[in-house]
Amino acid sequence: MEKEERDHARDEKKKTKESEVMLWLDKADGKEYKLSFEHVKLLYLVSHFGRASKSEEQPETWIRELPLCVLIYEGIVAGKLDFDYAPYSMLYAYTLEGRATTRRQYLNISQEGKSAIDDLRDQNFLKGIKMESADMLTTNGVQVSSKGLDLLQAMPPLLRLEVDEFLFIRKGYDPPHLKKDLKNVISDEEGFLVVTLNGFEERSGVTEVEDVSYVTSPFLPWLLRRGENAMTDNSERAWESGQGLSQVKGDLNENLILAQVHLVIEEWVPYAANDFSSLLDRLGARTRHAGGRFTAFIDPAPNNQTVWTAAGLTDLTLLDFDPAYCMNSEAEILFPEAPGVTQIEHVGIHIAIHGTVAYGVRVEAIGPRLADDISIDLLSRMLVDLQQDSSAILNDILTENQRRMINVAYRGDASTRPKYLVLFADKVEPMVPAKEYVDHGDNENELKQVLGEVWGAYDIGEEGYGDVVVVGSTGMMIVGSKLRKYDRLTFIMSEAMSILLFISALFSRVMMTQGEIAKLKDLIMEGDEDPAHFDAVTKLRNTTSKEVAMQEELLAHLSTAIQHLNVPPMPSDDGGKKMYHALDLARRVKLIEAQTRDIDKLLAGCRTNISVLGRDIKALQAKREVRLGLEIEKDTERMMSLTNAKIRILSLLDLAQMVLAGSFSLMFLDAFVSARARYFSVLETRAGGNGTMDIANLGAVTGDITSAVDTESVGNPLESSGGYFPLQWALALDNIAFFNLLLHLVALGGMLYLLRAAENSRKHGGLRTVNVKLDRKINPQKFEKYLRQFLSTVLTDVSSRHTLRRVEFTPHAGLLFKWRGAPPRVIVKADLHLGFLLSASFTRFETPPLWRWLVCTVILRRKTEMDMKGNLDDHLLDTLLADLESAGVFDV
Repeated sequence: MEKEERDHARDEKKKTKESEVMLWLDKADGKEYKLSFEHVKLLYLVSHFGRASKSEEQPETWIRELPLCVLIYEGIVAGKLDFDYAPYSMLYAYTLEGRATTRRQYLNISQEGKSAIDDLRDQNFLKGIKMESADMLTTNGVQVSSKGLDLLQAMPPLLRLEVDEFLFIRKGYDPPHLKKDLKNVISDEEGFLVVTLNGFEERSGVTEVEDVSYVTSPFLPWLLRRGENAMTDNSERAWESGQGLSQVKGDLNENLILAQVHLVIEEWVPYAANDFSSLLDRLGARTRHAGGRFTAFIDPAPNNQTVWTAAGLTDLTLLDFDPAYCMNSEAEILFPEAPGVTQIEHVGIHIAIHGTVAYGVRVEAIGPRLADDISIDLLSRMLVDLQQDSSAILNDILTENQRRMINVAYRGDASTRPKYLVLFADKVEPMVPAKEYVDHGDNENELKQVLGEVWGAYDIGEEGYGDVVVVGSTGMMIVGSKLRKYDRLTFIMSEAMSILLFISALFSRVMMTQGEIAKLKDLIMEGDEDPAHFDAVTKLRNTTSKEVAMQEELLAHLSTAIQHLNVPPMPSDDGGKKMYHALDLARRVKLIEAQTRDIDKLLAGCRTNISVLGRDIKALQAKREVRLGLEIEKDTERMMSLTNAKIRILSLLDLAQMVLAGSFSLMFLDAFVSARARYFSVLETRAGGNGTMDIANLGAVTGDITSAVDTESVGNPLESSGGYFPLQWALALDNIAFFNLLLHLVALGGMLYLLRAAENSRKHGGLRTVNVKLDRKINPQKFEKYLRQFLSTVLTDVSSRHTLRRVEFTPHAGLLFKWRGAPPRVIVKADLHLGFLLSASFTRFETPPLWRWLVCTVILRRKTEMDMKGNLDDHLLDTLLADLESAGVFDV
């Protein structure tokens, strides 16, 4: 009864669609066009973003196909566009940090809406354009042609209003602004944003796949099995699907109903004999309890007692295996689902030694629909879960190297990688000839939801009796239980198509690598202009080289798999011949071989380019090193000039201090000599030459002298000294002007000589290191005792035997001239096990203070020039050896 009601509702809706049409006469060609309201509304939607130019000065505008699909979805959800949608895996481009990037994700795409776009293009109401992004992704765009603009002039206002209600975000009751209130679609890493110029922003639900409740049993064709172990049967639990919730929004336009559906999802992954053997060991194929729960989680602390993992692991049960061919197992998927959604999911898994992986299920129920009443719309939503869960299952049992190679091939989107679907159904309703499944209408649009682009449909039996094969870009549908006897042809086809899907992904990745190599060439060309590019060049070259190596490894695995892809002979019966010609296996295998050879050539070119660019990078590195050397030399010269300037400033400071001290000394000497000379000159004059003088009358005669000297307290020194007084020679010389000037010049010259010597000493000073090889036998106990007296000793073991030691210490200063300067920093290496002093090193800054330089360098160097021939290095060594000798270190 429920089925009849659905069929009646579908027929009524179809009649309504056929009545809602618009007739338009094109005056230019005289043709009358009949378009549905949905086609006209879609044309009006495109006109807001893409229009043909009316003059050469006006630019062409286009809307990309994917943002248009997002707007169509928004119109469907708003109830303004009467289309259906279903999840579909697609690549889309977005910009990340200024670089074009692609991502694969499941999107709610309306195949009916895309078909309507194609219809409008067929009638020249829309024009198309194809572009290629920097990430080698082909982008389609459309615009309304002049003919379409003429049609929109006759568009009913009510249809315009329906589109405007979801296409514009108006404020209050004001009429919408054609630019500020218009919705625009922007892609990013998380999906798509719907924004307007007036500040509105909202995340689109086009990436939110609707969950449905379902029940499946594991399924693998007997062609793939290697044993007879029974698999789980969930047919008795089908009723549980009807108890679960469904997230599907609105009613679905169902056109095709399938009965007794079996699904096999197939893919190719890089596998080798050793990987397969490792997988069998992980599964415990030869043990009593084969299988178990698996995870790709890497144990970070294997020494801990307890392990924590995320909820929802996969329970794997081994069914049978052939160590030289394949392994078959059954998996129960325990991943958590949305609240209220019931998913009882058991999957059969077949893994071949050369990389073919198949996941099979028998559909028991989807929502309230049982196995003989499966809608393709609901099936498309269940397939998304099955595709993602199968990727998660395989990810748990792959090796790290395999996961890395798959990520390289699929650009990091391995979880949503495409797989090839084989859909078996006992019958389909309505049962129509094969050509009606490619009618560019409702039937084909529904098949596109699960099979991709439909390439062809073929009647294998008598026309109209239901034995049909439909071949698409990502899947094929086999209708009729009689066709199961051709499973060998079917699975050779699915294996070949899964390899072609992988080759397509690998080719796209190789083209990306070529783009990176071209970018690398540009960076090398700009290396002379911008030296900072060298680090980016090196990083990009290393990354590209690793990717090419991994792509070559993938190609080697592919070549091995292709060698085992054998096309079976043509069956002898008529149905088998039709099936053989419909699948066209020989041509597909040749195509695989040709594309593999082409990728091999591309990778060889990439490797050659990287090798050539390696020499360019070495030349760039040599230039960079020369440039850095010159910069270091300039910096060193700048540092030396600053150091010299500092030394000159310090010398000038010393000079100023000495000048000040010399000036003060000369002033003091001059004042002392002159005052004393004047004093005794007055005394001698007053004595009249006989050595006596009237002291009482001295103040009256010379007031300036009495102001400087208290004559009463001093008395007459001439009387006490018998006519002689100290510095009498200075009094005589002071009266000679030439001698006075000569004395000042000699004192000034001596002072300048000392200042120049001090400046030269500071100019030539610096850190001095002397290394000496000794190899002398020592007493280890006394050596350690000698070292303990130094508080600054640093002991470091420099060997695995902990016997070879590197000792750093500063010896005691001792007497003033013991080290002929400051005590050096001494580093000795000794082997305490063998008792040998191996080497010694002395480090000292050779610029002493001025007084120490005068005493320890100028004076003592003259002495050592005769004793040691100026070799201060030998003096340091001799002093150290004398200390060690006195400590008894050499007493062995």
